[in-house]
Amino acid sequence: GTNTATPYSPPPINTATPTSTFVNTSNPSQATPVLNGTTWTTSAPPNGVAYDGSVTIYVAEGTEGSTGGQIQMFSASGSLFGTMTTYNGSAAFGQPNGVAYYGGNIYVVDQVNKAVYELTPSGALVHSLTSWAAVSGGPGSFSSPEGIAVDGSGNVYVADTANNYIEVF
Repeated sequence: GTNTATPYSPPPINTATPTSTFVNTSNPSQATPVLNGTTWTTSAPPNGVAYDGSVTIYVAEGTEGSTGGQIQMFSASGSLFGTMTTYNGSAAFGQPNGVAYYGGNIYVVDQVNKAVYELTPSGALVHSLTSWAAVSGGPGSFSSPEGIAVDGSGNVYVADTANNYIEVF
């Protein structure tokens, strides 16, 4: 038999006008951030965004190479209702560069702390991944984790830009 590949046809891109805009206030040339008409205060640029599918929009904020980032929580209508600057009671985020949501928990990738955290919405630590590599710098050892996604089966994908890896857990 002959093996043939079926070409992939991606769905059309939604070209509708955005209803909300997240804007960085750490850059003076940019305006105050607004979501659905609601203005909020931010100490750093938004680096990642996730939606829980019904109630909450999570925004990861952090400044390149610095510490003190946070996760801001908004209602789907744009009202800020929570800010998480620490997790597990007192541990501070370094630079949260990405955020994802799956199974009732928030996944945060922290570039400065070179870690991935799975947290409850109240900030309790469920799991923390910093490294499980046998050799430092090899697969499983984070250098500059910057992006995160979780698929429908709970597999976690982490983009580590300095290592040129996509790690799958």
